[in-house]
Amino acid sequence: MLSRRKQNPTPCYQKIKRDEEAQANPRPQDTVIDYRVETIEPKEATDFIKRYEYLGTVGRSWAHYGARNPQGELAAVAIFGTPSKFADDDIIVLERGACASWAHCHAASWFIPRAVKVAAADHGWKIFFAYADPSAGEIGTVYQASNWIYTGQTPGRTINGAPRARDYFRGPDGRVIESNAFYKRGLTIDDVKLGEWRRVRKPAKHKYVWIEAPKKERRALAARFTALPYPKRG
Repeated sequence: MLSRRKQNPTPCYQKIKRDEEAQANPRPQDTVIDYRVETIEPKEATDFIKRYEYLGTVGRSWAHYGARNPQGELAAVAIFGTPSKFADDDIIVLERGACASWAHCHAASWFIPRAVKVAAADHGWKIFFAYADPSAGEIGTVYQASNWIYTGQTPGRTINGAPRARDYFRGPDGRVIESNAFYKRGLTIDDVKLGEWRRVRKPAKHKYVWIEAPKKERRALAARFTALPYPKRG
C-alpha cells in the first residue's frame, strides 16, 4: 500500500545493484566499521565498480582507493579522475564510488571523507568535485552526510541540442546509459526501433564540492563557490 508521502519517481539504481548482488551472494551486513583505507590496484578497483556500481564503467581514472576489512575484502571503492575541462593541478573529480552489498550501512559516508583526505595527501589535490545523477535516483545523500558544498545542477545534455551532445538510452528496466555503454553491449538502433530501448533527455546532475586544505586556505577556496540548499527527495 502506498503511503501518503510523495513517492520518489526514480528508483536508486545503485541500491538496486547492491540488492541484486546481496540476493545472488547473501551474507550478513557488517555491524561495525572496521576498515582501513588504502591505495588499490586499478584492476581491483575496476572489477569492484563493475560488480557494485550501476554504470559499470570507471571513467577517466587516475587514483584508486579502497576500504578493506580485516579479512582483506574490499568494502568500498573510490576512483578519482580529471575530466579534460579542468586544467588546474589541484582539482580532481570523484568519478566513481560504490560499496559492497554487505558493507556497513554508513560505509559510504565514513569512507569518502577518508579517501579524499588520503588522495589529497598523496597527490596535492585541494578541490574535489562529485556529481549525483537524478536519472539514477541520486540526489547526493552521501555528500550531504559528509557536509560537501552543494553548488546546483550542471547544464543538462540533450540528444538534439548542441552538436556535441551525447546520446542516452533508457532500457527495459528503466536504467539510463550513455551511448558508449549502449553499443558496447552489442545493442543497435534496431533495439530502439523495436521499442526495447528509448532515446531520452538526460536531466542535469547535482554538483558537490569539497575543499581539503588548511583552515585559512579552505575558507578562501570555498569562497569561490556559492553554497545552495541541499536538494531533497520528493
